[in-house]
Amino acid sequence: MSDSANKKKDPFFTVLVVQSLLSVLLIGVMLYSFYNSGEFYKTIVEGYESYMTEEYEPEDIAEAFMKMNEYADVFAPEETSSVKPAGGEDIVFTSIDALEGICFEKVDTGVNMQMPLDDYTVSSEFGYRIGPITGEAGIHTGLDLAADYGTGIKAAAAGEVVDASWDKSYGNYVKILHDNNTVSIYAHCSSLCAQEGDRVKTGDVIAFVGSTGDSTGNHLHFEIRKDNIRINPSFYVEI
Repeated sequence: MSDSANKKKDPFFTVLVVQSLLSVLLIGVMLYSFYNSGEFYKTIVEGYESYMTEEYEPEDIAEAFMKMNEYADVFAPEETSSVKPAGGEDIVFTSIDALEGICFEKVDTGVNMQMPLDDYTVSSEFGYRIGPITGEAGIHTGLDLAADYGTGIKAAAAGEVVDASWDKSYGNYVKILHDNNTVSIYAHCSSLCAQEGDRVKTGDVIAFVGSTGDSTGNHLHFEIRKDNIRINPSFYVEI
C-alpha cells in the first residue's frame, strides 16, 4: 500500500490537513482586518495571548510538541492485520488531555521484573496504534504477548494480589501491587489461579493465557503502572 493511501486512512493526517486549512483561513482574515480597521486583529491577538498565558507556559507547549515528535516514529505502528492477537485497552486519542496518566519515558520503579511468559510473540507494543477493536487512533497501555491458550502466566515480581476479577475490556485479569506503589496487570486470561489477598513470589503462576474481554486472539496484555501512571513495560523486562 502506498504512503499516500496510508496517510488518507490515518485520522491524525486528516486532522492535520483540516487544522492547516483553518490556520491559513484565520491568518487571511486577520491580515485583512489588520490592513483595514485592525480592531478584529487586535481582539484575536489579545484573546490568544490571554488564553495561552493563563494556562500554559511557552516552554510547556514547546516541550509537549518536542515529545510528541520524538516519540511519533518510535511508537507509530507498521501496517498490521487486525487478526493478530491484541486487546482493546487503548486510551482513545481525542485531545492532548488523553496523554494524562501515560509516561513514554523510563522512570525508576525500584522493582526488578521478569517477563511473565516463557514462550510468546510480541503482537502489539506500548504506544500509539489504531485499535484492533475500535479502529480508532489511541494509546495502547501495555505490551501484548501472543501465546498458546492455557500457557501459564507468571508474576513479573513479588507482591500482593490486590485484584483478581473480570472487566469488560480486560476480561479475566490479575493486578499485583509491588514495592514503591508499582503495579503490574495481566489481562485477557482464560482463567485465574491467584486470588485477591495472595502473596506471590517472582515466577509464581497466577493465571493462564486466553482471549477474554475485548480481544482478537489468545494473548496476554501485560501492563505496568507507577503511581497510577502507565509506563512502557519494554523498559523493565527483557523482550
